[in-house]
Amino acid sequence: MALNGEAESQTPAAEAVVAIRASGGQTIASGHDVSDWAAGELIQLAIDTFGRLDVLINNAGIFPVKSTC
Repeated sequence: MALNGEAESQTPAAEAVVAIRASGGQTIASGHDVSDWAAGELIQLAIDTFGRLDVLINNAGIFPVKSTC
């Protein structure tokens, strides 16, 4: 992860998808920015991909990384 909080690469997510699918699981990866209201598209993405949404956990640590001093 970059110092500004942005992902430097999608590779870790893609590797996780491969591992989960290899073990028989179902998954997708998304690079949405959850600090942006447009990330609400994730809910529709889950419904479109899996047919329903059973649980939603909003667990994003969004905070300024740079010093304000």
